[in-house]
Amino acid sequence: SAAVGSDILSLPVTTTVRVIAPDGTVVLEESPSDVSYRLTASQYGSWSIEYTATDAAGRRTSQSHELYVMDHIAPVIQVDGTVPVTCQLGGSLTLPAASATDNTTQNVRVYVFSVGSDGAVRNVTDNIFTPTEAGVYTIRYFAVDDDYNYAAVDFVVTVQ
Repeated sequence: SAAVGSDILSLPVTTTVRVIAPDGTVVLEESPSDVSYRLTASQYGSWSIEYTATDAAGRRTSQSHELYVMDHIAPVIQVDGTVPVTCQLGGSLTLPAASATDNTTQNVRVYVFSVGSDGAVRNVTDNIFTPTEAGVYTIRYFAVDDDYNYAAVDFVVTVQ
């Protein structure tokens, strides 16, 4: 909706609106605020909306608002190889590395976990899986972006 301002001591008052996209691009610059605008939020992130009222004497006051456009698209995980399906108790598996891509986040975080048959979740460090008992384990590659969208890829490993 449109914004208007008033000052009973110094008429007339003009009001303007300024909109800045997350990358710093000025979408609207000192545009009249007594009309409606339709903008497409073409970027994810924080948009700045600033209303300014100026009276006949040139006095200005501004009010700013932030509008956050959130990404809802999960990253995509790429596992660089094959996860073995069996492992001997007392041994270990070297798991393939993984990476992830995302539509907005440059450095998506990728984690590797093992989930035992008892439900216990353990971090796999340096891609080395060392089971502590026989059973069926799930190896889970997990990726998360800056907006907390996540993806998981699971593999089953049987430890004998």
